[in-house]
Order: sequence, then structure tokens, then C-alpha cells
Amino acid sequence: MLARRLDGIPPTIFSEMSALAVRTQSVNLGQGFPDVDGPPEVIARAVHALQSGLNQYAPGPGVL
Repeated sequence: MLARRLDGIPPTIFSEMSALAVRTQSVNLGQGFPDVDGPPEVIARAVHALQSGLNQYAPGPGVL
């Protein structure tokens, strides 16, 4: 049960999107937590990139 002082606070967009994802059986990426693990090859490449130091934002002009 929520505290009564929260009665006037509208739901956040995150709770609305989470409820919508459940209703439509969609993958919820709105808050950065997918419902399933990624494919093993994607996970392996992400680990490699992190271990190689490729873990910063790309430069503004992009990367070739």
C-alpha cells in the first residue's frame, strides 16, 4: 500500500511504459532492462569492447 501523500502524484512515464510493455507482451527497453539476455555473440563482443577500452562515448564527429 502506498502512502496517502502520494495520491496526487501522477504515474511516471517509466511506470506507464512498463505497464504498456506487459500489456502488449513487448520487450521493455524504456528503462534499460530487457526481459531476456542478449544473444551470446553480442554479449561476447560487448565484453571484448569493454576489455579493449572501447567504453566511452564516440567523438562528436563520429568514428570511421
